[in-house]
Amino acid sequence: VFVVVSLNTRQDPLEITQADYFVDHYKYVKGGGDYEVFKRKARVSDLVSLLQRFLGEKRTRSLMKKYEVKHSINLKKLKEADSELVNYTEKHIAGSIGAASAKLIVSSIIREEPIGLEEMLKVLDQTQEIIQYSRELEQKKTELENTTHQLQLANEQLKELDKLKAEFISTVTHELRTPITSIKAMGKILHDNPDLPKAKKEEFLEIIVDESERISRLVSEVLDLEKVQAGSDGWQFEEVDLCDVAEQAFRGVKQLMKQKNYESSFEKCEEPIIVSGDRDKLTQLIINLLSNAIKFCDPDSGKVLLKLEKETDWAMVRVEDNGHGISRQDQEKVFEKFMQIKTPGLKKPRGTGLGLFICKQIVEAHGGEIKVESEIGKGSIFIVRLPRG
Repeated sequence: VFVVVSLNTRQDPLEITQADYFVDHYKYVKGGGDYEVFKRKARVSDLVSLLQRFLGEKRTRSLMKKYEVKHSINLKKLKEADSELVNYTEKHIAGSIGAASAKLIVSSIIREEPIGLEEMLKVLDQTQEIIQYSRELEQKKTELENTTHQLQLANEQLKELDKLKAEFISTVTHELRTPITSIKAMGKILHDNPDLPKAKKEEFLEIIVDESERISRLVSEVLDLEKVQAGSDGWQFEEVDLCDVAEQAFRGVKQLMKQKNYESSFEKCEEPIIVSGDRDKLTQLIINLLSNAIKFCDPDSGKVLLKLEKETDWAMVRVEDNGHGISRQDQEKVFEKFMQIKTPGLKKPRGTGLGLFICKQIVEAHGGEIKVESEIGKGSIFIVRLPRG
């Protein structure tokens, strides 16, 4: 009775799943875990359409040709494919979209083949894998975008360095050509005109000396630039009395201020101000600041002040001039390389525009900071703060 009833009643979905999972177990264990369905039949044209959809016509023709050669058949004469061709199709589609997904798609054109619980679980597993792969790809994409951005920034920096290099060569070439041209012209006049009046000869010789000193200053600035940009590894850091350093620097430029009839003064602390630094570089720092003040102070009644101050943790150097002053927008640029601020009523400053840039490099190498305070018509004050040693 049980057999008769079972054969003459329709299976519900649960019975179909149980039968597929527990009875037809061979399809889950064949080939080390891959599944295979027995009695799987479909139309050859349907299988070809599936292959073309996922693998393309060229790949499909190649696969069908190999199958025909291997089995000595002509698929064009067959209407219905056997289970072997079905499995062959599913295997190659699986290589493109995954085994479980291929199983579902091929099952959709196969007659009388229910989808089992195991197949559904495999689809879920592969879906989770695809989601994980998608997350990993998204992460790789983000990392690639970050790397690309960093490379773009590095490329922009290289372009900027090339631009600065070109500007440097152009500036130095120009600054060298001008004094050399003057020296050559004055020398030729003196050579070709031995009977020139003495006053004229002295004027031309003075020009030659001035232009020679200009070349010397230019070469010194270029060499100083190379040294500070090479880093502070070779600098001699030690305990230094900033008062002694400032006094030495002031003496070095005092004669120049006398020649120009500028008023100069030096205010220092009564007791030493000890800092940790390279004596030569600190001397160069103060000389550059004083030279800059001399260059821009009032040409008719110039005044230059060097002043040292002491705070709890900092030593301060102030260099003041009574020049035209610097606009607020130009104050942010004065420490840039090759920057030369034009002052109304004065000729274009001589030099390469490296002095203040070198000052900034020296100050930062000593762990300090430098800034400028200025108003148009009231002169400028350059302030350096260095940590006390």
